[in-house]
Amino acid sequence: GKELMVMAPVRLQSSTFVGRSEDLERVVAALGRDSAALVTIAGRGGVGKTALAHQVVRTFDEATPVTWVSLAGVTDVEMVVPAIATAVGLHPE
Repeated sequence: GKELMVMAPVRLQSSTFVGRSEDLERVVAALGRDSAALVTIAGRGGVGKTALAHQVVRTFDEATPVTWVSLAGVTDVEMVVPAIATAVGLHPE
């Protein structure tokens, strides 16, 4: 199986999570498959991507390592892969 790793503490939001249970189930199911080492949550600003990601992290117990890669500061599409690689301990060339 795959292994997810925590690279930095995840600061979880304390807001109420309402109406996204189907999305939550889909993301958690995708992460549970051996074929999914990465799940990307994409959408317009303000639709709740971060809240959904925080709720996904909450579904895993402390024994399950998770990598949180914030791409909020990445403004160049060419920097997405290097940002993810760096977060998981790889050194892209």
